[in-house]
Amino acid sequence: LNVDRLYTLWQVIESLPPGARAVAEVGVYRGGSAWFMAEALRRTGHEMTFYVCDTFQGHVEVDESFDGVHRPGVQFTRVKAKKVARYLREFPFIRLEVGDIRETAPAFASENAFGFVHLDVDVYPITRFCLDFFGPRIVPGGVIVMDDYGTTTCEGVKRAVDEFAAVNPGFRVLHLLTGQAVVTKLGL
Repeated sequence: LNVDRLYTLWQVIESLPPGARAVAEVGVYRGGSAWFMAEALRRTGHEMTFYVCDTFQGHVEVDESFDGVHRPGVQFTRVKAKKVARYLREFPFIRLEVGDIRETAPAFASENAFGFVHLDVDVYPITRFCLDFFGPRIVPGGVIVMDDYGTTTCEGVKRAVDEFAAVNPGFRVLHLLTGQAVVTKLGL
């Protein structure tokens, strides 16, 4: 991620709401943003369970009507989970979840105090699943940062966020110049 996008992540971590007990990232690839977020959690005194989730096999499903350039099992396949686990090993509060998030999410479904979730999955079906899964588990004032919300090659991300916000009036969407969207749970 570019420094401007990382700065968004830093700001969110710096201002985690009271009651936050966990954070998550779905769409890890090489682990760079996960490492950055873990270090930010450490430096701001917010060390808490950090779920780091990826298939490490690329996209498992796309919606061809929105996700045109993406193909299952083609992009984001070069990096292996073992390599990312080694890269992140200095952070004992990280829980690496390997596999399709729709199959790994039940392992932490009882967690209901997420203060921050970073989603970088590029495609509609998984973005929509993640919003529906994490949305009810976000504490008031907590946020979901959507990477690629304003990217023309990831139209499914925007569609999923807009649909989610339309049926969940307790969330507000802010589109940033970085192409990210910050989806905030209201009710602090």
